[in-house]
Amino acid sequence: MPPSNREFAAPTFYGGRFNDEVPPDESPSLPVEVLPELDVYKQLIVAVAGELYKAERGVARVPPNFAGRFQLGLAEIRPGSRVAALRLEHDEPGAEIFERSRDAVNSIIAAVHQGTPLPMNLPPNVLLLFGNFGKRLDDSEGIELRAPGRPRGASYTPEVRRRFVQLATQESVQAVAYEGTVVGARNYPKRTFQLMTAEAGIIRVPFPAHLSQQIADAWRDYKFVRVTVEGWASFKKGKLKEFTEPPSVTLTSTLPEEHVRDVETRLREFETLEAGWADGEGGPIPKEALGWLRVLLLEMMAAHGLPLPLLFPMVEGGVKASWKFRPWYVTAEFDLENRSAFLHAAQVKTDQVETLTVLFAVKDEDKALVRFAEFIKRFEALRESRELPQ
Repeated sequence: MPPSNREFAAPTFYGGRFNDEVPPDESPSLPVEVLPELDVYKQLIVAVAGELYKAERGVARVPPNFAGRFQLGLAEIRPGSRVAALRLEHDEPGAEIFERSRDAVNSIIAAVHQGTPLPMNLPPNVLLLFGNFGKRLDDSEGIELRAPGRPRGASYTPEVRRRFVQLATQESVQAVAYEGTVVGARNYPKRTFQLMTAEAGIIRVPFPAHLSQQIADAWRDYKFVRVTVEGWASFKKGKLKEFTEPPSVTLTSTLPEEHVRDVETRLREFETLEAGWADGEGGPIPKEALGWLRVLLLEMMAAHGLPLPLLFPMVEGGVKASWKFRPWYVTAEFDLENRSAFLHAAQVKTDQVETLTVLFAVKDEDKALVRFAEFIKRFEALRESRELPQ
């Protein structure tokens, strides 16, 4: 098997990460995360060569070790964006079919880029292989596939990749943006969360590992955290099938950040209380119970517009929330063990008092939240104006 020094192709990476100028005293390089693209390119050459072989000879299969006859090596990285010079490792009889395959690959990519018919018939599995090429490129990047002695070549971009996926699956690939609330999440077999949207119902969204905690928090706080996803998704018969890659994810609270921070900071202080914190009295407050109260308070503030309360630990092990609506002073004493609240409103000028007990049973928690909020809002509406008469 004689060695070869012949250059086979010079895929040129351009745009985005590949546009940085290389100092004269340094050698150009490629980011390691895009190097697998060169292996996929090799697989494309082998796959299309196989289709050429079968079509020309009228056979259903290629001979054994057909792929093994084609070996590529990375000779160097040249300047001019980033040029990956690939050379044939060996010259073998019949190797010219791989050079014809290289030219066919260029023609196929050019046709898809220009929206013209493909120059040859390709089965879905080969079209999908074209769709696997370029997966590591950002939207601003591309690969120009130059053959030896030719100054230009076919340009492969993320948009071309999406068209190949559509050709292979008979599905359309579109840019999408959805907004909604997280209603479920899982890490196995794929890391996805369920987003409840107005326009598409519940959709399944893939997400990277570093967002796991944020997604868990958004699920816990679904009543006041909105999630926006933007990316590319495939559609079949007009219906969303799946995202072709993890989209960008943005979380937005419907509450002012400082209000959320004030509630969380105060409750975290309560977590540190030890037995006897109040002159020898008072016990620790369970962290799990404070987590329940955090969600409850923030939900009422978001969904019912309750103002930010002042919070105090209770010797009995609960938490007291208070609001001043002059001339009314309103408090809510939360029994964290029994998931209930005793509300008390006092009119400081007349000594008028009103009370209400609310039980936050799981199945009726939303109704309990409404009763709680209506009690507080009633006295907020009675607050005396501080504006001086005209």
